[in-house]
Amino acid sequence: MVVQSNDKFPIFINLTDNGEVVDLTNATVVLKLKKGSTSISKNCTIIDAANGECKAELTATDLDTGKINYSYQVTITYTDGRVISTQASAFMVYPKI
Repeated sequence: MVVQSNDKFPIFINLTDNGEVVDLTNATVVLKLKKGSTSISKNCTIIDAANGECKAELTATDLDTGKINYSYQVTITYTDGRVISTQASAFMVYPKI
């Protein structure tokens, strides 16, 4: 569960395509996050390139609006020029009590 104003909140990402791991060797990964009309790009840290594992860290500023759905998409850019984007998804940020 994601709560409004959580700080240094990690989002762990395991990238696959039709059940096959997406190799992140020689790639950069960016998480694009949209809350309302505001867009944010977060560089991801690759944890295990061969197994498609990376993470993005969201800050309190990124999560400053509660009780809305945040949409996101991951974009992978390889050094050979290939660019792959995931299907957009969403998650709810719950208000802080």
